[in-house]
Amino acid sequence: ASRYFRLGLLTLAFGLLLLAFNLGNEYRAGGGETPISELPTVESALNRTGIDSRIQGRIAYAYPEGIPYWALFFREQFAAIGIMSVPFALPAYQSIADLNTGYRRSLHQRQTFYTGIAVLGGAVIGLGLMRHRRLLAALLLAGFCWAVPLQGSSFLHDFEGLFYIGIPLVCLMAGLRWVHSLSRERLLAALGLAAVLVFVFSGFQMNHRFDSDAPAAVSAAQFQQEVMDDFRSIRSITAGEDVFFAFSNVTELVGPPRRTFYYLAGSTLVFQNQPWHRNRVDFFLLDEREPGPALLTPDNRRVFLYDRAVYDAEQANRLIGLAGEPSVRAPFEVYYHDNALVYVKESCSPGDVEPAFMLHLIPGDASDLPEWTRERGFHNLDFAFTDYRVGGGAGRCLALIRLPGYTVDSIRTGQFLTHPGGDFETLWEETFAVAAE
Repeated sequence: ASRYFRLGLLTLAFGLLLLAFNLGNEYRAGGGETPISELPTVESALNRTGIDSRIQGRIAYAYPEGIPYWALFFREQFAAIGIMSVPFALPAYQSIADLNTGYRRSLHQRQTFYTGIAVLGGAVIGLGLMRHRRLLAALLLAGFCWAVPLQGSSFLHDFEGLFYIGIPLVCLMAGLRWVHSLSRERLLAALGLAAVLVFVFSGFQMNHRFDSDAPAAVSAAQFQQEVMDDFRSIRSITAGEDVFFAFSNVTELVGPPRRTFYYLAGSTLVFQNQPWHRNRVDFFLLDEREPGPALLTPDNRRVFLYDRAVYDAEQANRLIGLAGEPSVRAPFEVYYHDNALVYVKESCSPGDVEPAFMLHLIPGDASDLPEWTRERGFHNLDFAFTDYRVGGGAGRCLALIRLPGYTVDSIRTGQFLTHPGGDFETLWEETFAVAAE
């Protein structure tokens, strides 16, 4: 065997050794009880290769067009080649929803698709005109050797077009070979024409407008500028503080979550799926302007900052008004509406809220409960009042709790003390039925 083959085997063995080391660390971190198929590295591999069936659901959501899988796959790969090959040929869309209604079936998508076909065709033609064809063929095919086995990743990520870099390189080398054969006059004319075309195309891409049916048709560059201006305004208020994303669609509006991390570098970001942190932050973001005292950035255009305590107090008082009569009257009034609970006591002292609060959700169908709590027959959400307290004003205690999304038949609530030794003393307890809304 040649030394290159032996070197390749040595590299493969070293990579497998690193993989085994990483899998061993993950297995130990899981206490030796995590199934191999559920280790993060294995799950990532199954997802990236498309073996995990969940990837099919994501693809069906992003591409609801009924096109055969492999035809759809290669269509997107040709578009990725176009994105890799042409300046500024990057996707332009306003929100994640436009992946379905806009970009994927837009003029821009067709541009990158046909550009990819043209560049690939030029590379194949150029391959027949040059020497060192095996080397150039390896450059030409390297991207497909990556994209096809890892289709679960390359299907949904345009940036993975970077692995097709060999295709524009071969096309460019063929073009340079042709240019080398031109006379001086024709060479200058070709360069001048190329400069004009690049300028026109780049200008078009930089000012490419969203589809006319988008809610706010603005250029991609203008949209990003508005987002950056909004975050500058937000940073001037929240620097060094925690920021809570009340709704995940803020990240969908701005782009991938890592972009939001960049805009708010230095802040601690707490997301929607961590509600127990809500009362530990001072601010949160929405992608809608809701006028009122909680809005801190009324002049922003895309992303809006709110005072968390003021906003939650407004929401709690609104829910009280919508609920009408309380479900529990004493010692705390408890209101239920729109899958949320509001606890309120008008004349309140610190001792009133010091004991823990009982909160048990009893569903009509036990299968709706989290698996670990089904044997009990209810979902235990006992809480400390301070974790959910919102601005109630002097002498008024107000707490707002948003409940899980499943259907609840009844709710048991109250307060209790925990004595040394683990004994519980119930101070008060009420159970009320939840009417369908």
